[in-house]
Amino acid sequence: MSQTDDPTVSAVVTLKEGDAGGPTQETTARIKAHFGAVGFEVHAPLFASFSIGARQSVFEQVFGTLLVVDQETLATTVTTADGSLDLPLAQLPDEVRADVVSVAFMPPFDFPTPIDSAPPK
Repeated sequence: MSQTDDPTVSAVVTLKEGDAGGPTQETTARIKAHFGAVGFEVHAPLFASFSIGARQSVFEQVFGTLLVVDQETLATTVTTADGSLDLPLAQLPDEVRADVVSVAFMPPFDFPTPIDSAPPK
């Protein structure tokens, strides 16, 4: 399968907040380790979230859903086959799913409508 047929994509993992406001360091480390072990590149956390990246096929295998990757737009957009930005969590192990709020793709950019560039009359 070529890189074009199996592009690299990324998503944001959002963790449940603990009693102190954010997830514990242990929870964050455990969830990051899980995603690393199943084939994702895992990035540094920011508050209660971190990003993961991998080939489309890795996402499809781990989350059990087909993805639609639109590389024809200015910024690549990724959704599930049913058009959702949220990945289903059902295939994640119970101990991971218990601490994850969502795993989601970034919404497509909402570019502003161009201002008419014609000179005033």
